[in-house]
Amino acid sequence: MKTIAAFLLAGLLGAAVADEAPIQVRRTTEPGREVLIRGFAEFNGNCTLRHVQAITVVTPPANGRIETRPGEVTIGPNWVGSGACEGKKLQGVRVFYVPNEGFSGSDKLLLEIGYQSNRKVRAEVDVLVRAK
Repeated sequence: MKTIAAFLLAGLLGAAVADEAPIQVRRTTEPGREVLIRGFAEFNGNCTLRHVQAITVVTPPANGRIETRPGEVTIGPNWVGSGACEGKKLQGVRVFYVPNEGFSGSDKLLLEIGYQSNRKVRAEVDVLVRAK
């Protein structure tokens, strides 16, 4: 019953279930060019913004930096609880990876996303920086 309740709560918050493995995100960019990792916005069943999450860099990238900026976020198909909200736009926080000057190769980082209910969801990010 506790697992079902956690899943339903996660659905309402638009977050991954706490007991699940971290969200996996993979991105590719070119040397010297930032890339959007993902946008985050906590929404309710009416597809309206509940909360803009706090983003914490748990493990920073070895060859770049993370920048967060407020901005428009589109609710994606893989967001738990997205259902009828998929494609809706909200003001949230956007997370970018910026590679160090001259870096080419792969980089990894771990983010923690904080929700209004004091829940935290993690995202493991792999970024490939390569020339075209």
